Amino acid sequence: MAVLKILTWGDPLLRKMSRPLEPSELDDAFRAWCKDLVETMYDEEGVGLAAVQVGQPIRVLAVDVQFGESGIQKPVVYVNPVIEPVGALCEDSEGCLSVPGVRGKVRRRESIHISWIDENGGSHRRENITGMEARCLQHEMDHLEGVIFVDRLSPAARSLAEGKLRKLARQGA
Repeated sequence: MAVLKILTWGDPLLRKMSRPLEPSELDDAFRAWCKDLVETMYDEEGVGLAAVQVGQPIRVLAVDVQFGESGIQKPVVYVNPVIEPVGALCEDSEGCLSVPGVRGKVRRRESIHISWIDENGGSHRRENITGMEARCLQHEMDHLEGVIFVDRLSPAARSLAEGKLRKLARQGA
């Protein structure tokens, strides 16, 4: 397994819409790459990571919100995920591995349903996901649409973050 390079603010690929995968693409090489994606998430001490953040604009994300609390690794790789927001909006602080050093309050749904296939092609659905897991899944799904959490900050919070964002963009150039 290998740790992959995480793209940071200013990289145009982070704004690209990710494409769905075809069943024929779920081969051994893809499954090995998924292990690299998960390893990278843990290495960076993240709770979620989208494929586009490591340079692959495909509809794949990895999430493990329990690891930080329990120390037990139970990652889930979501291929072609589809989220249905069902709860009320709530606001909480977020950060992002692609925008290091920047945090801000973002409004997201407090409860979601999600459908996806796993890296072996098996279909799954979970309903009424709440808390940090719901927030993380929505955050990572945004990446698949080319949206970064700072896009969802209030104008005042975005203004406060602008200096850090400009510095990140210069470092990445």
